[in-house]
Amino acid sequence: MQSRLPDVNTAFNTHRKRAIIAIEQRRWTECLGAEYAINAALPEEYRVIISDQEYKKLTKQDLTVICEACKEQFDYDAIKILNVITTSFERLVNKNRTIRVWYCPKCKHEYKLATTEIEQSILKQPYYLGVVPKPPQRSDGIADHVTYDREFERWAWTMLDELEQKMAQYRDDNWDRGQDNLNQNMEIDTRWEESDDNN
Repeated sequence: MQSRLPDVNTAFNTHRKRAIIAIEQRRWTECLGAEYAINAALPEEYRVIISDQEYKKLTKQDLTVICEACKEQFDYDAIKILNVITTSFERLVNKNRTIRVWYCPKCKHEYKLATTEIEQSILKQPYYLGVVPKPPQRSDGIADHVTYDREFERWAWTMLDELEQKMAQYRDDNWDRGQDNLNQNMEIDTRWEESDDNN
């Protein structure tokens, strides 16, 4: 695996440069090709997975309801929520014919959903999941062109960030710090980014 590292590193640097230029010039097919080439060059266990389903599962922001009485926490999707007809007085005050209530599975009490404490889990930035959704697809129409460019650019940078993280992990796992010539090959050439030709 370690002997393969210089080849993977060279391929990574070459295709990374192509991907960044393609993103800046909005050449999405070339960008996709470059990023897929990086992914293919990495050993299988370091590759970024491209899956809408897996991405949604990992980025799902879970909601948790907390019972006022017993203080137990329950997954929002697992609780039973009902629409209950309000009393005459409540209709007069709130103008609502129904209210949403839920039942605590532990203490069996009924609570108004509107006054229940609900917590939401959010991924802390930056996060690296090793998974990205499928790239956006262009549909017909002028209005879609602007949206597509914006969505693809966002996707391309996300994919590149994930690839950078995977490459860093691969280097860390396989870099023999005792080999000076390998260390020299591992340096990332950033001269093209600093040159006046790319400004």
